[in-house]
Amino acid sequence: MQIKDFAEKYQLQAYTIRYYEKENILKPKRLENGNPEYDEECEKQIQLMIVLKKLGFTFESVQGGACIEYQSSCAY
Repeated sequence: MQIKDFAEKYQLQAYTIRYYEKENILKPKRLENGNPEYDEECEKQIQLMIVLKKLGFTFESVQGGACIEYQSSCAY
């Protein structure tokens, strides 16, 4: 899924998705042309971030902890 579709699906702005990439919350695979391709692992991560945000957690408070369950898609 491309960033536009991914952002629309989760009602987020593309810059938010890019920020999550920069902070290693999302690690999309890259296509041959260098564009990100958001897969099922990215969807799980963004769903987790959305739930945690709705529960009142700040991004900073979950930045490291968000990788606990989905370690395969996170870098330390």
